Amino acid sequence: MKDMHPTKSHLIEAVSTYLDGHQGQDPCSDQVLLLSGISKGSMYHHFQDFSELIEMTRIFRFSKYIDHAVDGFKDALNLGGTKADVRQRFLETVKDRQTIDGKRQRSETAHLLSLSIHHRQLGSILAKEQERLTQRYADLYSEFVDRGYANKNFDPRSISVLMQSITWGRIVNDIALVQMKNEDWSLIIMNLLDHTFFGSDKGQSVAE
Repeated sequence: MKDMHPTKSHLIEAVSTYLDGHQGQDPCSDQVLLLSGISKGSMYHHFQDFSELIEMTRIFRFSKYIDHAVDGFKDALNLGGTKADVRQRFLETVKDRQTIDGKRQRSETAHLLSLSIHHRQLGSILAKEQERLTQRYADLYSEFVDRGYANKNFDPRSISVLMQSITWGRIVNDIALVQMKNEDWSLIIMNLLDHTFFGSDKGQSVAE
């Protein structure tokens, strides 16, 4: 939101703060105005209606989660070192993120995707933001390849979609009667990425 008007950004942050404390419950306009300290006139100057503010906040939260993940992987890359060093840091970052309880984020994402199917304007905005996020992951993979750390035999966009699917696909487990263990999931994902992203034959060792 660095290029966004400060008032608009502050309103989105206010809604996001409310959502953090009230899982599954949207705020009303008066609650957002009280929390943000911004007038109703200013709010409707930046948003056509209150529902647009809620929708934009959901997109912001969705994007923030993915951007944070990409930033973590870039940190693993930028520390440099041998291929083994970078690979290990990358896979440990994957492991750390997979052990985080992201059920709320996955639920919000599923809700956002559902809304975007039925609301053309929201769908258009989300599609553009999703393209930016997909490209970020694709560029990340390409940078790993260019610096000699990753397997060059895969399409960057396909790797990008794979890595995002790993995160959001866990919603299948969220609604299951019998839950898998985080450590079992992490082992599978780390091995999958080790054999694709890095093209390694040492996948099993990353969990030891």
